[in-house]
Amino acid sequence: MTSRHAMSIFLRLMFGLIVQSLIGSPSFAQDLSILSDFGRDDFFYQSAQIIQNGNSNRAQISQSNDFGSGFANYADINQDGSDNDASITQSGDLNKARILQNGDGNVAYLVQTGVANTADIVQMGGNNSLYATQTGNYNSIISSQQGGANANLTQIGDNNVINTIQLLGGSLSIRQEGNNLTATVRQN
Repeated sequence: MTSRHAMSIFLRLMFGLIVQSLIGSPSFAQDLSILSDFGRDDFFYQSAQIIQNGNSNRAQISQSNDFGSGFANYADINQDGSDNDASITQSGDLNKARILQNGDGNVAYLVQTGVANTADIVQMGGNNSLYATQTGNYNSIISSQQGGANANLTQIGDNNVINTIQLLGGSLSIRQEGNNLTATVRQN
């Protein structure tokens, strides 16, 4: 191992410790613990995974590391059923995203720009649609839709949290502009 490689590893570890100390928000830590079961092994490498079962499913992942820290993003799309469409676009560092669609005719589009944003989107049943945008740092979206539901979620700022559960049907639109904002919605 060269001293340059050892220094690179040391800098990555230090950056990780700094990011962890900045997180601080209990709700963010709670949301991150929900997401911690995927991507942790490859978190220091730009990593993506797409799994599709069924017919006519479409999936796209686009990631760029814009801040030059050497840290990366992680994205995961898992679709089971037919005619599902999912897209994740991440720009920045340490962003994590997962889209799980189980059913037919589900659509999910997610865009993350910034540092350490997380999103965990689950759509079950059919004909759900979700469009989410995170611009800023340390934002979290956790959303579950059970069938025929629509959601438009936007976060602009830092340390914002959105947790939503929609059962059958329903429409939801949340926009957060600012810092340290929280929205929790359950629709039956």
